This record gives sequence, C-alpha cells and structure tokens, in this order.
Amino acid sequence: MSLGEECFREHLAGFHFNEGVEAGKWGLFEDERIVWPKVVMWVSAPERGTAPRRFHLRFDLSGYPKVGPTACAWDHEKAAILDAAGRPKGTGDLKIAFRTDWECGKALYCPWDSFPVSSHPDWIEKFPGLVWAPDHTIVNYLRPTFELLNSNEYTGI
Repeated sequence: MSLGEECFREHLAGFHFNEGVEAGKWGLFEDERIVWPKVVMWVSAPERGTAPRRFHLRFDLSGYPKVGPTACAWDHEKAAILDAAGRPKGTGDLKIAFRTDWECGKALYCPWDSFPVSSHPDWIEKFPGLVWAPDHTIVNYLRPTFELLNSNEYTGI
C-alpha cells in the first residue's frame, strides 16, 4: 500500500469523515472498493423532484495528500462521467461547480478540486480556505460539495 493510500485510509477512519457518514452527508460508494488511486464516493442532496438523493463522485487521488483530489460527477451504472442531463442543476456557485461546458465534465469546477486550480493559479489567493493544502483531508473536498448540494442554489437535475 502506498503512503498516499495509507494516509487516505487514516482520513476515512477519522472523526470528521465518520461524523459526515453518520449524519448521512457522504460516504464510500457501497459497491466499490478502493482501487488506488481511484475511489467512488457519494454526497447526499435534498429531495428535488426526480433527482437522486445521492450524487456519486469518482476521485483521482494520485499524489494524495500532497496533491489535492480531483473528481468528476459519476454514473456508477455506466461506469462513466455523468452526462449533462443527470448532473446537479441550480444557480450561483452550484451551477458553476457542476457546469457541463468545461473540460467535458472531467472535474468539478471549484477551488477545492486540484484540476481547475492548476489552470487558475489566482484561485490560491482568491480562495485560500478552499484550495487544497497538504494538511487537508478528503473532508475538505466533501464538505463544500455537500454544502453546495444542500444549499438553496440546488434545484435538482
């Protein structure tokens, strides 16, 4: 097991991750096992019409924890990036984070995802509390994603 995977597993055993699991906010996708460095997790969302109550994210944790995670909205049945019709919809920051017109849905467009930050170095100063730092845990990705999905900005799919 790599040091990154070992660190990730320690973070999964930590208080803050498990507090979110117990509250029904996020967790590991039940049908998946960790195949390092790819991991599928879910984040809950409130009831909005026919929208699912959970959205899946497929993480690439290469370089974790020194390098921040990147994740895409994931269709576990198709084992593919979630198509535009199934992505969370809404306004404001939620609309931006789950946008479908950027990099073919390869990653969330937000400062806690390492992929867009690599092409937006100004985000490091603009969003200092959200941009990944080596002392962060996976909760630093899951919490703001959960907050967006559970905000008034989220309207469903």
